[in-house]
Amino acid sequence: MQPNSTSPNMQTTKPRCAIITPVGPGHQGTYEICAASIKAAMSHSKGPFSEIVLHPVWDLEGKLGRSHARNLGIKEMVAQGIDWIFFLDADDIMDRDCFQNVADLLGRYDAVWGLISEAPANAPRSHQLRKNQLESTESLLDILNIPPFLTLQMGHFVRAELAQKIGFDVTMDTGEDFKYYLQLWSSHRCAKVPRRFFINCRGNHSTGPRSATGLQWSKTVTQIIQQAKIALLGQLTSRWSTLAGRTAVVVAHPSEEVLWAGGLLSDQPGLDVIVCSVPIAHPKQMLCFFDAMRQLRQNPIVIPDFDAGPQIPLRLLDLVPLGNYDTIFTHGIVGQNVPLHHQQIHHHIKSQFRGTMFTFATKGNEIRMGLDAASQARKLDLIRAYDRAACLAGSTALEAWLMGPHAELGAETYNVGKLPIATQA
Repeated sequence: MQPNSTSPNMQTTKPRCAIITPVGPGHQGTYEICAASIKAAMSHSKGPFSEIVLHPVWDLEGKLGRSHARNLGIKEMVAQGIDWIFFLDADDIMDRDCFQNVADLLGRYDAVWGLISEAPANAPRSHQLRKNQLESTESLLDILNIPPFLTLQMGHFVRAELAQKIGFDVTMDTGEDFKYYLQLWSSHRCAKVPRRFFINCRGNHSTGPRSATGLQWSKTVTQIIQQAKIALLGQLTSRWSTLAGRTAVVVAHPSEEVLWAGGLLSDQPGLDVIVCSVPIAHPKQMLCFFDAMRQLRQNPIVIPDFDAGPQIPLRLLDLVPLGNYDTIFTHGIVGQNVPLHHQQIHHHIKSQFRGTMFTFATKGNEIRMGLDAASQARKLDLIRAYDRAACLAGSTALEAWLMGPHAELGAETYNVGKLPIATQA
């Protein structure tokens, strides 16, 4: 006779949590060790929870599969009024401080993951943190851009009603975990935090008709991530036809707005274009900037900080009115020898701005915007005007760069630098 799950009690003011564990072929004895670790953590501290329910879903013949088993567990626990769920595989063990480690996070997030900690199945106390893993993030972009074995694992806390709303794809024998993760991260408040919730014990995986190898998982998850990237980029770029109003292009120096985004500015009038310094060496470039903005029908904004040289930091970036915008286009930091001012602006906006950030790209570009002949001609005319304003007889430095191997006159390319937290809530 298979054991029953613990029965929840009546609702209290504190939330209640269920630990859902599919128990597949060969894992009945393994689950006893898993359950003992949960009970030990509960005895140490229940953290923010009034009650913690152990809820194994028995599938010893492997007929259900992990996804169906988890979905059944979610349904049963939601029906009993459980507020939060933690998914723990039968061959893993709970960290002693698990519940205490999540105590201050439930009010801020809808789902929370911890560090990947792993150990041999026969020596769980010799656990170590996985090297080079992503330790902390709230960004869906990090989950999409970092190898999946370094980001998330199954052990995580999630609001029960969201787990039920999204669920696990029962048609998939592998990769269903990451499909579920990405659905959560795409539309809700999710985080990975530098705390440990559980220990992944390797070398004792369940077998059965719906089991899969690590190679099969990796191949499937790579495809899922690529599909998610394509969908995300399509969603973001579909909004570019209505950018005016709460969109800014932010650059370090005059001319860079045309060099990097002249086609975008030609196509989208009514944006704010913010230059973060005034060039002492070539003050005529400011006249070119205002003339370019007039021709492109954009709104020029100048931060009154004198550019004293490429190695002297900009000092007035706090004056950039980030709160006025939903979308900002600015410098990226991909590649070698990124100028100091570009680095400053990139990091300042990424850390302080709460909207969508796109970065100019020459490498690893995710978005490519082709320019028609008229936009190319206008961009080139403006670049030549900036070259003339550099006070160097016959200077064609900017034009030469634009026509060189690092750029392309017929297209502008961008990366997604940051997504707003609001799109994940």
